[in-house]
Amino acid sequence: MTGNEIIAICDGEMIIRPYEGVGPVSFGMTREQVREALASPVNPFYRTPDSRLPTDAFDDLGLQVEYRAPDICQFVSIGHPPAIPIFQGELLLYRPFAQIRDYFLAIDPESELDRSGLNSFKFGIAFYAPFWKEAPEEPAQTVAAFERGYWDRED
Repeated sequence: MTGNEIIAICDGEMIIRPYEGVGPVSFGMTREQVREALASPVNPFYRTPDSRLPTDAFDDLGLQVEYRAPDICQFVSIGHPPAIPIFQGELLLYRPFAQIRDYFLAIDPESELDRSGLNSFKFGIAFYAPFWKEAPEEPAQTVAAFERGYWDRED
């Protein structure tokens, strides 16, 4: 872990690195490595009845980490403070979704808007904003970063 990543945890800033990770968490890390890097209480839970592996909720940090077999980090979601998701110097939560939408459409015109929010496959970032059409001034509920191939898997 670098000094910048340690500072990022202390300040709440979680820098999103496209297709690499978030803050001190890198895709490809084991569950134990993620838990060690975050050094915060963890509450594992199964996201759906069909989930094969539990997701780790780091509620004190505002993060959830999803794994693929055999317990390898593939997806990091940020949903509430103290986590402050930053990408290319831009704050990605806690501001109107319309601003985020416009920003991503400018830097990735192929970003996909659907009923649940926005996906940028160019940068490996997704936003959950289910009410974006009715209330574009509301912030997204979560922002997530994912590893290459995440949406192509069946598990």
